[in-house]
Parts: sequence; structure tokens; C-alpha cells
Amino acid sequence: MAYREYLPHPALSHAVRCFWVFEHDYAGPRLERMLPDGHIDWVLHYGARPTIRVDGTEVSKRSAFMGGHLLRGVQLCFSGSLRSFGIKFYPWAAPLIYPMPAADLNHRREPVADILRVRSPGLEDWLINELSEGRFRAVIRRLEPLIAAWLSPPDARDRLLHGVCSMAMAAAGQLRVAEIERRSGYSRRYIERVFSEKRGMSLKYFLRLLRLRPLAQQLVQATRGHLADFALSAGYSDQAHFCRDFAAIVGVSPTRYQAEQNVYVNHDSLWTQDSIPEA
Repeated sequence: MAYREYLPHPALSHAVRCFWVFEHDYAGPRLERMLPDGHIDWVLHYGARPTIRVDGTEVSKRSAFMGGHLLRGVQLCFSGSLRSFGIKFYPWAAPLIYPMPAADLNHRREPVADILRVRSPGLEDWLINELSEGRFRAVIRRLEPLIAAWLSPPDARDRLLHGVCSMAMAAAGQLRVAEIERRSGYSRRYIERVFSEKRGMSLKYFLRLLRLRPLAQQLVQATRGHLADFALSAGYSDQAHFCRDFAAIVGVSPTRYQAEQNVYVNHDSLWTQDSIPEA
């Protein structure tokens, strides 16, 4: 398995967290769970295309797509040589990218050209060819000016969304809405309305997501059968509360998640590897 990240040009660093490449060879069909992480991804598959399973229904994924936020974990069915390239945008970038309300794209994966309303004839074929040859930096150099053209200038509400997301992420979700209200200088009602309209989810959900996402990875390494201790160490008052929150975000109980083998989300380096600067 290989996972690499590449930093964007400084001019894009306000919206783009990184460019990433994920490559893995599967001996046969394999179900793996995809977890929401609060970011927005543009993804291009230049190898085998996985199918996505939502509530037991499988739908083939597009070669290149952009989507909104997953509000709950889903399963992907992998087989063969998975080769994926993506652009990971920060959570606050949604209104800078989408020409429609962010909530309209929740749990949806649509062609990039349809969402961004741009046409670049031959671009997708060129990208797939370059990625197949391992020329990732050439692809990034081609995409960066296009991304700069896609992004809309932020308005005051976009800047508020940026500030709220930054506060929440810095605290790993361990932040009360009242504290966000105090720091931002805006009322709770206004903050929550802006967050819902601009990001497509509630602020409360986003905070819970930030708390639960890293716990899912930690849970895999934890001793099975000691969920009560794990819940307490994670800051929950009781096991039942932790299990309810976990299932709401991940899509299955903590015990079932521990039993799954998820290379895509659980590999030690996947979510912790430092970004690789452009040469």
C-alpha cells in the first residue's frame, strides 16, 4: 500500500489542504468502510473503480467526481488495483467551490464538470494518462491554476465559517458552542444558521464528527471488550452515549467496527503521514 500527500501552492493553501495519492492492490473483492472526515474531496480513479454500498445498495463510482459531505459512514467494495488521486479541500471551502448550497450535495458524488460548470475537453483523459505514469507533480501543476479559477472570493459569512471551523478543528471538536459564540462575537443562532447554509450540516454534528473520527482509528488498536474504559478515556460519561455517537457517525457499532479490516481508513500512515512539500 502507498499513500502520499503533496502540499498545494501557497496561493491555494486557504482552501486546499493537500493533493493525495492512494494505491493498493486487492487480491479479491473487499468491503471497506469510508468514514466522514469533514473535508471535501475531488477524486479521480485511474485504476479499478470501486463500488459504493449505502444501506445495502451498490452503485458504481464515477472515474472522476466531486461530492458533498458524507453524513454517515458507507462501505466501498474494492477489487484489483485501486489507484486514486484526490484534492482535499478544507471544510470551510464548500461555499468557495460549489455554485449551489452545500447541503444539495450531501451523500452525492457528481461529475466535477457538472458541479463546477466548467468544461476542459480532454483533461480527464490527460490526467488519467499522467497519473498512470506516476507523474503526480505534473498533474498538480496543471490543476492548480484551474482550482484558482474555480474558487470564489470569500464574503463575510464565508470568513465566519472559516473561523468557526478553524476553532473547532484546533480543539478536535472538544469545544462548546457557547465558547465559539464568545470567541467569534456572533450569536449562537446566527453562527448555526451560517454553518448549516454554508457547510451543509449542523455545527453540533461537525463538532461530534471531529471528536469521533480519530476515535475510530484509535478503537482499532484498543483492547476488545473494554468499551466502557475506552469511552471514559475519550471523554464520554458512559458507554451508551459513546456507542450512540459512534454508530451515528461511523454507521456501525464500535464492536462491529473493531472486527472489520479497513486498510483504506485504518492503515497507520494514512491519516497521520506528514505532507510532502513540492520539490
